[in-house]
Amino acid sequence: MNDFERTQMFVVAELAGAPARRVRPRELEKRLSGRLGVSPFVVRAAVKDLVEAGELAYTYHDPESFVELAPARPHRPARPMKVVVDSQGNSWLCDADVDPSIPLSNQGCWNCGEVAFTRND
Repeated sequence: MNDFERTQMFVVAELAGAPARRVRPRELEKRLSGRLGVSPFVVRAAVKDLVEAGELAYTYHDPESFVELAPARPHRPARPMKVVVDSQGNSWLCDADVDPSIPLSNQGCWNCGEVAFTRND
C-alpha cells in the first residue's frame, strides 16, 4: 500500500469517526497531514479522488462547506422528458426519445388533459 492509498484509507476512517460524519476540508488536511507526515496536497488529492469515485461528497451547511461520506444511495436525477402535441392538439408528457409517429399512449406517455398538473386542472 503506497502513501496515497494509505491517506485515502485514513480520510474515510476520519470521516466515519467524525461526530456528524463530516469535516471541513482544510481541517481534514491539517489533521491528516500532521498525523501521517504527508503534504496537505496529498490529502487534498486523496479527497478529490474519493469524491470522483463517489465515496465522499462535498456539502454545504450554512455558513461552511464540508466533505462527508457519500450517501448510500446517490441522488438519481429524473430522466429527460419533453411535451409532445399530437395531431388532435392534445399535449402529452413523454420521455425525450419518444417517436411522435407511433401512438404516444403505447410509449408510456401521459396525456396532460387526464392528469392534473396545476391546482387549476
